[in-house]
Amino acid sequence: MRVTAAIVADLLAGPGRDVILNVAAGNEVARRIYERLGFRVHCSYWEGVVARRTNEQLLPLSVHGEGPG
Repeated sequence: MRVTAAIVADLLAGPGRDVILNVAAGNEVARRIYERLGFRVHCSYWEGVVARRTNEQLLPLSVHGEGPG
């Protein structure tokens, strides 16, 4: 936590005014640490496979894993 706090303080002391990070929703330990450092939930995001190989062609997939092919 001390390393993260030092990095955040250093970033906020510079020209930037925002520090943004991603953390898995189920990672409660990390979430509690980040909240103690002043972070708050801004929005959710989905992470996963965005394409699959079919007949030597890459086809995009939707967020839910459905798509052409």
